[in-house]
Amino acid sequence: MLSREKEFRGKETDFYDAEKLENMVDKAREYEYNPLRELVTLYLFLKDIEVRNRLEREHYS
Repeated sequence: MLSREKEFRGKETDFYDAEKLENMVDKAREYEYNPLRELVTLYLFLKDIEVRNRLEREHYS
């Protein structure tokens, strides 16, 4: 999802590299309950919404 946004936006990025986030998620999965996993999941969800909104705005403007 994030790597897709990078393709749209080129080299400009204002958030973690997709690879770093994937590594964080993998590390968080090692634990039964981990707040980091919850936060990363929430972050990805919110970023996805933000990207969709931005792309819609750019598409319709």
